Amino acid sequence: MKRNGYIDIIKFIFAIIIVGFHVNANLFQGGRIAVEGFFMINGYLMLSSLDREKNKESSLAGSTVNFLWRKYKSLFYFLLPSVIIGFAVFSLYYEYSFTQAIGRAPLLIFDIIPLYCVGLRGQHVVGISWYLSAMFIALAVLYPLARKFRKSFTTIACPLIVLLGYGTLAYFFKHLAVNEQYIEGTIINSGLVRGLAGCALGCVMYELSKLISNKTPTVFTRAACTVMEVGAFCGFYYLMHEHSKSIYEYINIILIFIFMFIGINGLSYTSYLWNPKWTKPFGVISTLLVLNHVCWSYYLRKLIGQGFQHTKDVLWYILAVALSCVVVYLASLLLRWITKSLSKIKLWKEQK
Repeated sequence: MKRNGYIDIIKFIFAIIIVGFHVNANLFQGGRIAVEGFFMINGYLMLSSLDREKNKESSLAGSTVNFLWRKYKSLFYFLLPSVIIGFAVFSLYYEYSFTQAIGRAPLLIFDIIPLYCVGLRGQHVVGISWYLSAMFIALAVLYPLARKFRKSFTTIACPLIVLLGYGTLAYFFKHLAVNEQYIEGTIINSGLVRGLAGCALGCVMYELSKLISNKTPTVFTRAACTVMEVGAFCGFYYLMHEHSKSIYEYINIILIFIFMFIGINGLSYTSYLWNPKWTKPFGVISTLLVLNHVCWSYYLRKLIGQGFQHTKDVLWYILAVALSCVVVYLASLLLRWITKSLSKIKLWKEQK
């Protein structure tokens, strides 16, 4: 499957929304809902990866581990330097002494290997440890099921996981401002439920996309889908802004599904804008933004005050995040080079 430019662009838009939300900008109240879009994208790409798997005869366990390792490896090169920078900034924020910082440093292992949703919490220096944990655990659960029971999984299990997952959250919490709470009387983490439901909804999106993959929309269909896509996105923005921390957030999930389904499948006229040749950098930038903004929103708020009230305050924030992203990107290139060089070193000799 060739690269989908729309996915790069929508990831970038979601990243901007999340960054704005953590700054407490009025423009993005309720921006936490954008995380559901990231979960859907991961579920969609999971099934896409499964369909592209070359060695269909490999074991279920081996295939699952390889998939998760590829997913983690692609993130690791950005995650490791982001954790180091985030820890340095938070050490300044909390005014740790050198001894205190060294004492807390070992806990960063749970930021680099995110296990937040099972209770193993590190320093939370990148701010999205819960999301990374929920995503990887959700994919670890869903991938082997999809590979073993593909048809029944996508047509029966996934819709049930979506309904039961979001229904459970709606019953207990009434909104989606939950990522670390445990459902009353259980050991079930709310963030993990969000991850499972969101990724499963992405799987549903992929299967529906396959049904129309060989069909070309007519002029009328494309015009209607353009109106639906724009309308769904505007509705998403309005509800995100006006009805945060309410039951309306579950309506927003439906709106996200609608405009993403239309966009990913190129059903609207906007699809002509997203050429993968120029959209690819936006996919990388979205990852860098999500990993490198939270620490600066805390630290600069401490220096400036409770909120970024002036243009110069916002500019300082943008500059700090941008510099972190550049440093992390350059560090990722260095890490890739080191990894590639080490991979050429032979550790064992074959016996004759």
